[in-house]
Amino acid sequence: MQIIGLIIEGNSDTDMSLDSLLNFEQKRAVVSRVTEKWLLALYQRHFQGHETVLEVGSGLGYFKRKLPKHNGIWVQLDSNPVALKEARHKDSSGRGIYVAGTGLLLPFEDESFDVVCGFNCYDLLAAFGDEAFTEARRVLKKGGLFLHTQDLLIPLIVHKNTGEEYEIT
Repeated sequence: MQIIGLIIEGNSDTDMSLDSLLNFEQKRAVVSRVTEKWLLALYQRHFQGHETVLEVGSGLGYFKRKLPKHNGIWVQLDSNPVALKEARHKDSSGRGIYVAGTGLLLPFEDESFDVVCGFNCYDLLAAFGDEAFTEARRVLKKGGLFLHTQDLLIPLIVHKNTGEEYEIT
């Protein structure tokens, strides 16, 4: 199993209403512009476009929306049904699969996915112990790819010359 990760400074939000989710996506637009090119390069390097992918903690489906057309199966799993409904609404491909659930107990058969990925979720799931990683390994096919990125680690940016702090709001 390959493990790839990235950390970029940003901000996070825990409110789960649709307005809050949309507001959060708008606020992180600056970070998204930075990560978008990196995510595309990552996709082009590690994906072939036909994989069976499980995205844990998919939220509004940002990653899938920013990728080139994916011809494989892409399952978005999130514990927030409001986020899943909006992700389905935003998915212009009409091919997404949306499942309400948690990375701590994945509702899938063993070795079901070529790729298990999570963007800003496995760091949170780690607070519950190893269960989420054990579940990811369980549903990954042999030789599969586990991918976690975290671009929302630090809620403020410190100006490198002045030391002044700027909160991302």
